[in-house]
This record gives sequence, structure tokens and C-alpha cells, in this order.
Amino acid sequence: MKFREWLLTEKFMSLQSHFCELCHGYLYPKEIVFNPRHVYSYGQLHRCQCGKSRVWANAPRNENKLIAFFKGQEDRYYQGFCNDPYCGFCITKYLYPLKNGVPSPLPHINFNLDKWGCTECDNQHILVHGQAEHKEGDTEHLMRWYKSHMGDLIRAIRKQEGEDAI
Repeated sequence: MKFREWLLTEKFMSLQSHFCELCHGYLYPKEIVFNPRHVYSYGQLHRCQCGKSRVWANAPRNENKLIAFFKGQEDRYYQGFCNDPYCGFCITKYLYPLKNGVPSPLPHINFNLDKWGCTECDNQHILVHGQAEHKEGDTEHLMRWYKSHMGDLIRAIRKQEGEDAI
């Protein structure tokens, strides 16, 4: 794939695609958080070990169908996930590229990265290794994560929509 084609491809956060500029720790999905400003409201909150960098992303496009699939009530889940990156602190603010071509502080990544952040708060230390992101359609890792966190997803929905929601 040519660089231009790769650049225009939609991508999902992976376990090694985003990390904190301050502590050099990867941003891992830790919990499911409600985002009232996004059309797909329940997504993963990724954060680093020092807690100063956070990203909300990878929201199921139909959480009820996803849960039904995991419970065996649907043959498949085909709606997919939305990869819009939002600030993990503000939750309702989109993350933007702040600077391209930042030298990597990690010795095993020997090329430049992109720096992303929120324009509303101090969450401005997210380094993105775009070539490590998963391509659109490559959702196996998200399916595994959400399956192991299905109870958390159900609790988040019930917290926002009431006990009878699911």
C-alpha cells in the first residue's frame, strides 16, 4: 500500500499506537465511558500509566446489537465501531493533530510521530504512531476487548438510561 493510500485509510487505536509524551507509557483501554456529544455514546477510555494523557475512542455503532451478539441472540455483529478520537478528560471535545514530525522518545520507534491533543484542556501530550493503528474493518481486537468487558458496557448503559435499558 502506498503512503497516500495508508494515510487516507480509516484506522482504530491499537494497544501500541498511542502513548504519552511525558511518561512514555502506552495508552491502554481501561474502562467504558459515556460521551453525551457523540452519536455512538459508549466508548473505550484509553489512558497512560501517569494518567496525564487520555483518549476516548472505539465506540460500538450499536451497543445493543453487540451485547445481543455476545449473548448468542444475534448471528453476527456487522455495525462495526467508530474511531473518532475525543479528549479523555473533557470527553465531549474532539482531539486534533497539534504537530507533525515529532521525534520519537522511544528507542524501538526510530521515526517521527504525530502529536495530538485537546484544544480545551491540558491533554496535549498524546503521541500517535499511525502505522501501528488497526485498519478499518480489522475489529477482532475490539470484539475481544468488548466481549471481556460486556458487563461494564451493560452497567454503563444502565447508569445512563436506567435499569430497564438492557
